[in-house]
Amino acid sequence: MKVAWERLIRFIATDGRTLYGEPILSSPEVDLSTTTAETKLQAKVNVGSNIYNETGATRVTAEVVTAHKLLGLLTNEDVPILRCVGLNYKTHIQKTGRLPPPTPSIFFKPNTTIIGHDCNVIIPKSAQDEQADYEGELCIVIGKDAKDVPNEEALDYVAAFTAGNDISSPTQLSLLNSLPRITFAAGILLGGVLGERFGRRPIIFLMLTICLIGVTISYCAQNYAQVLVGRMLVQGYIGMEGYLVPMFQAEIAPAAVRGVVVISYLFNHVFGSFIMSCITYRTSQLQNDYCWKIPIAVMFVIPAFVILCGWILPESPRWLLRRGRDEEALKQLRYLYGSNSLYTPEVELALMKETLSMEVEKVIGWTFQNLAAFVVTFTVPYLIDASYANLQSKLGFIYGAIGVLGLIWAYFSFPELMGRSLEEIDEMFVAKLPARKFRNYKPFIESAGHKVAAMEEHSANAGDSGTADLEGGVGRSSTVHVENTKNYS
Repeated sequence: MKVAWERLIRFIATDGRTLYGEPILSSPEVDLSTTTAETKLQAKVNVGSNIYNETGATRVTAEVVTAHKLLGLLTNEDVPILRCVGLNYKTHIQKTGRLPPPTPSIFFKPNTTIIGHDCNVIIPKSAQDEQADYEGELCIVIGKDAKDVPNEEALDYVAAFTAGNDISSPTQLSLLNSLPRITFAAGILLGGVLGERFGRRPIIFLMLTICLIGVTISYCAQNYAQVLVGRMLVQGYIGMEGYLVPMFQAEIAPAAVRGVVVISYLFNHVFGSFIMSCITYRTSQLQNDYCWKIPIAVMFVIPAFVILCGWILPESPRWLLRRGRDEEALKQLRYLYGSNSLYTPEVELALMKETLSMEVEKVIGWTFQNLAAFVVTFTVPYLIDASYANLQSKLGFIYGAIGVLGLIWAYFSFPELMGRSLEEIDEMFVAKLPARKFRNYKPFIESAGHKVAAMEEHSANAGDSGTADLEGGVGRSSTVHVENTKNYS
């Protein structure tokens, strides 16, 4: 079976009812867009709750009414999901000198973006300076569920088609994508400066508060400016987090499990993105503002949970040492590893003081990385676009060459740090050891780095019984002599 109607309209009848109907036309070529009260268009009334129904539950009746005003055929409630295909018309491609894309891009829009026929399109005040762009689009209504439909059967699933007007603001879109990148990089710098000045723990609470403020603004946003500010604050938080959290994890985790602990941060980022993609996909089918509010509301969960449970977080012992707060550092070491009866925090404290150094290079590296990311995201459209560099797919040669150079750099400059203590890593860098030799490096058994690594490895395996000489690799030492110590306050 097929749908009950051949041509469908939604209209307000002269008696005031809003109806669906089959227009009575003198010719199939009649342009219905010119319909007014004066044209006295007549239509047969449709009955049934589902205009796509093919079982006979929806049908065209013999009742004939006169249309007073045509309405948009579909309401927002009739469109559960709006899929957009980024594939330009052939003539437009030829006009701009572009190459046809190998595969069309697919993206989604909430159904709240649909405006009915002959209705006013409300342009936000911030975009009313002639920056709004518009273009005609082919709009297809899929009438029934489908998957893997062959080309020759595709039209059987099309309920209707029409022309639409896609309106956007390129300026606002570019600011929405580029300005948060700047606050991201600024967040890294701010996290590094404040984290070194006031400690890891309070700045972690500060960045979580910034996140909650940004999410609140985004959730309650009523205009473009609020959306932009909320997004910038959240990206600033992500920048601070990207610097502080991995460093904090590395400073408090034993060497034996440090790699797993730090990599968990990256894994959670990827896994969290996957979860949010699933949530966004499902909420995109909602027919109200919750289609975008629910994904934003989910962003409250993790920061709020960490703030509520954050009282268990210790301060970094290494940071406390750099500030000359030795007693507090000793207290934090006991808090972290005190459950191991064979662990002597005084020993590790002394060994840390022997080799502890600042990590300003990490701040510079992260900042450079994100400034480079901003440059790339800003320039790629100009490198691809036909009216500028027109590189198209040849852009791959540029980034492919950069990737090869990066691979060569990684071989000669990227060291293997698995199972090393931070102090041991410092020693290898101070010794200017080639990166490719880090894996097989055996530190001097009396070095502070080796002793800290041994103690951390033992504290990570607190279930081991017995004692061992610290110089032999693990365990506890009753006496440690540390010379040439410095105050890093």
